[in-house]
Amino acid sequence: MNVIGEVEEEVVVETVLEEVEEEVVVETVLEEVEEEVVVETVLEEVEEEVVVETVLEEVEEEVVVETVLEEVEEEVVVETVLEEVEEEVVVETVLEEVEEEVVVETVLEEVEVEVVVETVLEEVEEEVVVETVLEEVEEEVVVETVLEEVEVEEVEEEEEEEVDGRGRGGVCVVGAGGWE
Repeated sequence: MNVIGEVEEEVVVETVLEEVEEEVVVETVLEEVEEEVVVETVLEEVEEEVVVETVLEEVEEEVVVETVLEEVEEEVVVETVLEEVEEEVVVETVLEEVEEEVVVETVLEEVEVEVVVETVLEEVEEEVVVETVLEEVEEEVVVETVLEEVEVEEVEEEEEEEVDGRGRGGVCVVGAGGWE
């Protein structure tokens, strides 16, 4: 019975070690995914800053163009037509840039949605891992309880044998009337 108990304990220990190794692998994968999400977030923030800087530069250029156009209008009436053409070109350029910004914003929104989906998936995976670990812990508790009950029964059987006088290693001599 002791050999079987030791084998059962070794099996339980090996099972626990395997489960711990699986948990370590899962944690490593989750950490790598979290690092990727952080990198994606940093890239998104950098892209947003670049877009903001570009817009600021374009606004500064427009202010310079408007100032120059105003000075030209004041100086020469003939150049008014040319200024209007230039303004139309500036307006068209601004419209094109706005369209590009809308495309960039759409791409950024899609990336954010993907990050949210990845985050939700990670949380679901973590919950599944936690549930699995809880189930395994419950199974271990059941196994430990059964092992404890078996040990208690063995101790009770040994106590009964001692009370009866049997099980002390004596030899029964036939006809002598008792144990020796």
